[in-house]
This record gives sequence, structure tokens and C-alpha cells, in this order.
Amino acid sequence: MNNTYAIIYNPTSHRFNQKILDQIKVYMDLHSKTFELFPTEYEGHAQEIVLDLIPKSPKTIVAMGGDGTINEVSQNLVGQNIPLGIIPSGTANVLALEFGIPSDPVHAMEIILSQNIQSINIGEITYQHNEESKSRYFLLMAGIGTDAHICKNINTSVKKFLGKGAYGIETLKSFAKKSSCFDLHLNKKTFLSQQTIVSNSRFYGGQYIVTPDASPFNKDFQICTLNSDSSFDLLNLLLRIGIQKHQKMKQLELVSSSEVKIHTENISIQVDGDYIGTSPCNISRKLSALNVVLPT
Repeated sequence: MNNTYAIIYNPTSHRFNQKILDQIKVYMDLHSKTFELFPTEYEGHAQEIVLDLIPKSPKTIVAMGGDGTINEVSQNLVGQNIPLGIIPSGTANVLALEFGIPSDPVHAMEIILSQNIQSINIGEITYQHNEESKSRYFLLMAGIGTDAHICKNINTSVKKFLGKGAYGIETLKSFAKKSSCFDLHLNKKTFLSQQTIVSNSRFYGGQYIVTPDASPFNKDFQICTLNSDSSFDLLNLLLRIGIQKHQKMKQLELVSSSEVKIHTENISIQVDGDYIGTSPCNISRKLSALNVVLPT
């Protein structure tokens, strides 16, 4: 498979339709490129597909879907020479926005064929799931608190139908339940936080810039933390993010660090937009960990 592009796609992603695959097929045939399609059928399937593909050494493993699909495909590519290609077709496509990868599948495929490969820095988190300690990589962010609670309760059918609207509905519902505060340890300081976002990207939830200095090419994360137990402050933060005025909140801090720890138990955690489990958790930086095909 050395000259084959392996395309793993999520047929349930928000913007997927058969026309996208047809366009890619025409484009690849036109350029005499060999490719194979691998649809995912259940949660975790993309990781299994990648494990099967690695010994065959495809030229590129392409993730076609939303940020969750890209995250899943990337898990077993960390530390591998095989690069990750990205065709965005999900709800928010934040990673594609960060890298300037266009939403048009043919243009995204043009970038993949260019083979401009760069190594990026990512995050690794250890957390609790069903009373077991687990670890996972993330490319965009780890969210601890209300945003993770929202991701946990999103109805997948509603998300496929409404896209970002499903998050709006769940956000309104979440304010009926008071958020829990937790300890946040970084740079030898301790904060009492209601919501924390450990960012590897400027963008959050679409085109909202929450952590302006975060980048997959920086040695540190940028962390956004709301140091308040007030539900009003949390609502105020979400509203201010929408108009890009959140940095003026006195309860908010933006801090750079390569390591974050939370000792409080049972706080919800999401990575790259998908709920994964609960605290306690440790978050650390992995430098030059993933090869990605990016625009020139």
C-alpha cells in the first residue's frame, strides 16, 4: 500500500453525503492516484482500522469527518511516520480551521496530494472512565467542566440533524444544574475553577477565538480558566465568547503551561468535542508527536 491513500470516513458525520466520495473518486482517478475507502461503523472503529493499516504502510491515512473522527484516527498515528491527512465534513471542523484546510473535499484532497508534511505538538490526558484509569491524545483542546457536561449529554441524532444547534439546546439545559468547582494545578499555582479549557488551538467550537496564543506549534498549551463558582459568570463567559469580549472578564485567566493537573473527582472531561470521562486527570504536552499534511 506504499502509494495508496487510505481514506477513513464517518458516514454519520454532519456534512457527509455520497457526493463527497464521488468527487474524491473522480479527482483521484483523474490524477492516477490509488486510494481505498474505510467507513467507520461504531465508536473506536477508526482506531482499529488504523492499527490494521500501519503494517501496510499506506502513503497517507486520511480522516474524513469532524474533529471527533480526526481525533480517533490520530490516536494510533502518534509517533508513526505515516502522515495524517484531513478532509473536513463534520459539525465544527475546528482543526481544519486552525490549519487553513478548506471545506471543499477536492481542495482538501489537493493539499493531501501535495505531501507538505509537518510535525505538530499535541496533548495527552490521563483520566477516569468506568473506574479505570485511561489515557488519550488530543489535537485541539481538553475541556473540563460544563462544556464537557454538554458534550456528554448531546443526542447524536439531534446533532446530525441540527449540527451546532444541538449544542445550543444542551447549553440551555445545563444551566438548570449548578456546575461543580474543582482544583486546577499549573505552574506551581492552584486555582478554583468552574470551567477550564486546555488549548492546543486558537479556535473553540467553530470560529470563536478563546485562546489567541494557542497553537499546535507552540511548546506550551494556553489555558483558559474561569475562577468562579457563579452560574451567572459562566453564562457571561459563554456570551462574551460569542462577541469575543471574554478576555476582559476579571474572573478569567489565560495562562501558558505544558502540564495541568486536577485532583477533584467526577468532573466531566471532553477532548476535541467528545466526552471521554471524568477527573482526576493529568494533562501533558507531547512535542513533534504527529505528522500532518498541511497547506503550503
